[in-house]
Amino acid sequence: MKYGARCMYGQDETGTCVNAVAAHWVFVISYCLANLMVFVLVRFAEGAVYLVVVQAITTPLGSLFFTLFKPEPFRWHPEFNITVAFRLAGLCIIVPAVVFYNYFGELEKRRAARRAASIN
Repeated sequence: MKYGARCMYGQDETGTCVNAVAAHWVFVISYCLANLMVFVLVRFAEGAVYLVVVQAITTPLGSLFFTLFKPEPFRWHPEFNITVAFRLAGLCIIVPAVVFYNYFGELEKRRAARRAASIN
């Protein structure tokens, strides 16, 4: 733990963790921006339901990305096994559900607007 703390604050004498500080700040800034985007999505979408839909699709897409690419050095290196099949099956269920949610949500909004216009 002491080594991790020294690495984090740039106090490592060996120079083995030169990228730790930069990676830390990239993570902190990205995390803050992600939370800000969550607030924006809840504010301007139809509440928290759409947020749950978006968060449900990001996990399989992110894991699929790292199945297709290797981070160090960043390059194309796909690995396929049984867990990838489960991710793809999950995407085959979630993506059409998101499309149907958007489509039928818009239909419902139009119907409600027509009903409100016919009443007035």
